[in-house]
Amino acid sequence: MPITQASQGLVIPDLYRRTFSNNFEMVASQSTSRFAECAIVSTFDGKEYVYQDIDETSFKQKTERMARTVAGEMSFSRRKITKKSFYDHKVFDRDDKTLLAQLSEPKSELVTQFKKAWAKLWDEQFIAALDGTVYGGSGEELVTPITFDSAHNAVAVDYVATGSETNSGLTMEKLQRARVILEEQEYCSEGEDADCEVYCGMSPKMKNDLFEQAKAQKTSPYSAMVVDWYNDPQNKRLFGFRVKIQNRLPINSSDIENCFVWSKEAMRISSDQVETVISNRPDLSHATQVSAYGKIGAMRRWENGVVRIACDRSP
Repeated sequence: MPITQASQGLVIPDLYRRTFSNNFEMVASQSTSRFAECAIVSTFDGKEYVYQDIDETSFKQKTERMARTVAGEMSFSRRKITKKSFYDHKVFDRDDKTLLAQLSEPKSELVTQFKKAWAKLWDEQFIAALDGTVYGGSGEELVTPITFDSAHNAVAVDYVATGSETNSGLTMEKLQRARVILEEQEYCSEGEDADCEVYCGMSPKMKNDLFEQAKAQKTSPYSAMVVDWYNDPQNKRLFGFRVKIQNRLPINSSDIENCFVWSKEAMRISSDQVETVISNRPDLSHATQVSAYGKIGAMRRWENGVVRIACDRSP
């Protein structure tokens, strides 16, 4: 049946479609930029990008004139970052005229919900990449798993600086140990380039555990720093870290939650432009379907630039 003048109200004007797309693409780009400050943004076309991991080298002292050149072959391996595709579809009945009319509003319910979902997805993908498996190798097929180095880059759940080991939540001593691990691997030692930034992702409970410990141990050399940071988290650093509060840190079946500290240089992120599509669904009584598509990639670039801290939520 052809569309009549009376049924034109069911058609969403092109202006609404364009405005909705612009609104959501703007908030999607804002969600991406939240991580731009704590990771290196990789811009590339296509689905994957391959990085070369060149082995360490060193200079030799010249001890004689016109000595014969002795060259060593450069050895390397590779690892890749892969953009994953994501989508979300929402369908509105043809009678939902109020919701449909709000599509063009910058703070419409749909734009708000899409924004929350996109920000949550970024959190999940970035956090998973901090200690997730990376794929690489030296051959053509980059299928060799590169797993997180838990033997050297992890602080145990029962770590204590002195005394008997016992499970604990996030403590000042654990954060200090994580800082030492990064410095021992030559990440962000004193006097290094100011661009070398280090970050810490912790949960609200971890933040509270630290504060309670600082109040209970007022003579600790770190207590005043923790209290200052707690009262002004936007401007103060904690053991040199810029802190990101996260509600999606992994928790295992034993109620152990992981806190992470990392160098900006150690992480890579990438995304494509978010695309929105508004279409009519004849199979659903001509309901209106609003779809959003996007691609996100996150990868651990350097193994020695991320430290995982196990924290017991039970105590």
